[in-house]
Amino acid sequence: MSSAQFSELKSLLQGLETEVTALNDMVPSSKKRPESTAASENCVQQVDAIINTQTEVSVHVEAIKNKLSVIIPDLGYLREAIPENAVSPDQCNDVRLWALVNEIFSPPSH
Repeated sequence: MSSAQFSELKSLLQGLETEVTALNDMVPSSKKRPESTAASENCVQQVDAIINTQTEVSVHVEAIKNKLSVIIPDLGYLREAIPENAVSPDQCNDVRLWALVNEIFSPPSH
């Protein structure tokens, strides 16, 4: 796990948080996913904790993976729920985000 990977992960998670927040602001109340906004913010905090302390990494990793398994489907739902005349916010690179999470956090194979 390199610091460059964690920096990229943090950047991608910040992009995710920005997009989820923007989408939640755009969609009708019945379609909002505020829990995903909070969860994406928490993921950024988890990465900060890993970078700053280098302790309990597996706990933070599990929390990030669990949250992303909820946030990413919500992201797709929110993208589809944008009103037709609305300008979509910049899309985060959720494909790269998942790939990086798996790259960093997959146990090494023997």
